[in-house]
Amino acid sequence: MMRRRLKCKGQMLLLISVLLIFIYCFALDSERVLRSYTKVIYVMIKDMLGKFASRVPFAYGEFVVGLLIILGIIFVIRKILQLLKKNQFAKKEDVYLIFTNVLLSLLICILAVLLVFEVIWGLNYHQPSLSSQLDLEYEAVSVQDLRLLLLNLSEELENLRGDLQLTDDNVVTTTLTVDQLFHQALRDYERASQVYTFVSSPSSPPKGIASSILFSYSGISGIYNPFTGEANVNTLNSVYMIPVVALHEMAHQQGIAREDEANFVAFLIAEESEVPLTRYSGKMLVLIHGLNNLAKVDELIYQEVYDYLSIGVKKDLIAHRDLWAKYDGPLEATHEKINDQYLKMNGQESGVTSYGEMINLYIAWSLKNKK
Repeated sequence: MMRRRLKCKGQMLLLISVLLIFIYCFALDSERVLRSYTKVIYVMIKDMLGKFASRVPFAYGEFVVGLLIILGIIFVIRKILQLLKKNQFAKKEDVYLIFTNVLLSLLICILAVLLVFEVIWGLNYHQPSLSSQLDLEYEAVSVQDLRLLLLNLSEELENLRGDLQLTDDNVVTTTLTVDQLFHQALRDYERASQVYTFVSSPSSPPKGIASSILFSYSGISGIYNPFTGEANVNTLNSVYMIPVVALHEMAHQQGIAREDEANFVAFLIAEESEVPLTRYSGKMLVLIHGLNNLAKVDELIYQEVYDYLSIGVKKDLIAHRDLWAKYDGPLEATHEKINDQYLKMNGQESGVTSYGEMINLYIAWSLKNKK
């Protein structure tokens, strides 16, 4: 009985492995991925998941994932206990068979999840870069390019602040609820789909996550759940960053897999919004990543640009920094390492630093549209 079960699981493992090899061979041709998967197969998957997600008023994906993790832990513990119990009476050959059975079960589960991930979303990592799709001259950003970009951006941010609500401490706020911000993000995408051919109407609106406090301690502002098609947002974030985070996660929902490209798309969508807070949010995203990049390469120019910022913009940056500082700890560091490895495994060699590479795309886009 045990040998027959092992044979069956071995065949299942072989089948899943063959399917994964086929998928990775298919992914070697990026144009084929874009033409056949991203623009056809993934659109159908996205719409199917979106129809169900839009009918559920809460982020059900986090509960599904949590339940699967709990069930997985229970499964492993049970198998270990069974192994220990049978080990007391079984022969060495039987112990080997039991151990092999447990190992095969774990491998099948892991590879099956990987297979589903690749089929329903992961293949988007293998499409051509957004810069090539938009015919952008993607060159390394010079320090002076970045300096001028941020100086101009600081003025735009200060001008936008005149249309925004402020707290008594001179920090941007809003009377809009989080749900209203999410539905505005949905309208922003619908509006932008009339301008950009690589953007389509969203399949479902973004959703706040119930476990936002846990995500804050992990340093996560938002996450896209490819298994449920939900764009999830940490609602404990600064109010003026929630719009662009929602747009970022919805970019993943659109099939934009790489982090720098999702940031860039979020900025473009924000720029098309009729809501000043959303436009401010998009520009703040560029400013934050731009300042972080500048601080790494030239401390003096970074200080010059930071000193040039208005008092109000500085207030927002400080408030945003202080908010996340409350959650600093080992959980955030652990998540960053895991996310870094995940991104590198999916072709983003820069890992977590790839989020800030949107600056290259932004400057290339700006240069193209000035010509």
